[in-house]
Amino acid sequence: MSLTLSIAKQKCFPVACILVIFFGISSNAYAVTACSSISLSPREGDQAVCFDINTTTPSVGVNVTVTGWVEQYQNGRWVYTYGDVKIYDGTATLLTTTSSDPGGTTPSGFTFETTGQHILHAYSGLVGNSDSIAVNVSLFNTTISLDPPSSVIAHAGDTISFVSHTDLYYPSSTGLLLLYGIEPGTSTPQVLLVTHVSAYSAHIIRADKWSLTFVPNGTFTTPGDYSFWIKFTGDELNAPAQSNIQHVLVGPFSTSTALNVSSDTIEQGQQETLTAFISATNPEHTIPTGTVSFYDSGNLLGTSAVDNNSTATITVRAPSQLGSHSITAVYSGDTDNQASTSAPVSLNVNFNPAILTPIIQLLLDN
Repeated sequence: MSLTLSIAKQKCFPVACILVIFFGISSNAYAVTACSSISLSPREGDQAVCFDINTTTPSVGVNVTVTGWVEQYQNGRWVYTYGDVKIYDGTATLLTTTSSDPGGTTPSGFTFETTGQHILHAYSGLVGNSDSIAVNVSLFNTTISLDPPSSVIAHAGDTISFVSHTDLYYPSSTGLLLLYGIEPGTSTPQVLLVTHVSAYSAHIIRADKWSLTFVPNGTFTTPGDYSFWIKFTGDELNAPAQSNIQHVLVGPFSTSTALNVSSDTIEQGQQETLTAFISATNPEHTIPTGTVSFYDSGNLLGTSAVDNNSTATITVRAPSQLGSHSITAVYSGDTDNQASTSAPVSLNVNFNPAILTPIIQLLLDN
C-alpha cells in the first residue's frame, strides 16, 4: 500500500504511519510525508524511501524545507539506514540528501521559482520512487510601505517627496509601481506618477523616491487633506500589493472671524470700538497675519492690522443715520490662512439730544 499523510516533527516510519492511519492517532501537523509502497507484513531487510515537506502551499521565493531518508526493517522494527535520496520536481532534481543511521537526514531548504502545481517525489537507487506530494506554489507575497512625506504641510509651489519600500522576488519589467492620490472633496483616486520595475536577478527590497509639486493656480492646490499611497500591479512571480496611506495637508487653511462691538446701542456722535478675532485651523498653528476691514452695510468704516493676539481693533464714531446698522468684519487672509467674514452684528443708533445744544445756544444768543 502507499502512504501520504501529515505527521508530527518526529519521522514517521512506515509501520508507525500505518498505526496513525488505522488507529487515528493525531498530532500537530508539521509536514506532509510520502513513502514508497510497503507491505503490511514486512520482511527482514525490506526497505522504503520517504520524504517530507514542511508546507504544500508555499509562495515563490520562500524557503521550503524537505527531508528525504531511507528506512529498513530490522529485528521487527523500521530504522534509518544509509542511502542517497534525490528529491524530484517532476523530472527535475531539486536536491540530493544522504540518509544515515542513526539520526536520519538533515533537512534541506530550497525555494520554488515558478508558480502553479509542482509534483514532488523521492527516489533511492536501492528502493525506487516514493509516492508523490502535490505542492501548490503561489505568487510571492509582495509588501509595500510608504514613509511619511518630507513635509505633512504644503502650500502652492511646494515640492514634497515620499520614499516607498517594496519587497519583491525576481521582479520583471512588466510590474509597475504607481503613486496614487485623492484630492480633498473627491473620492476618485488619480495616478500621479508611474515607475517601471527594472528586472533583477535576485530577491530585492526597492527604495523608490517620489516627488510632487503643488503647482500654483494649477494641479493639487485645493486646500485640505490629500491622501497618497503606492500600488504594485504585480508580475509573473509577485502578487499585486498596496502600501499604507500617507496624508499631506495643503493650505491656506480655513479661518473664522468673530466680531464684537463695545456696545450694541449708542447715540449719535458717540465712539464705538469694533474688535475682530481670527480663529485659525492651520496645523502649523501660526498666528494669522493680514488685515481686517470693518463695514457698515457694505460701507467701509476702516481697516486694522491683525496683531499677535489674532485680533484687529478699530474705534469709529457712531453713524449719523438713526436706527439699526449691520456691522461686519472681513479678514483678508494670508499664505497659511484663508479669508473669512464675520456674522453681521446689529448696532442701534439713537438720537443724541446733546447734538442740539449748540444749535439751541446759538438761537438763544441771537
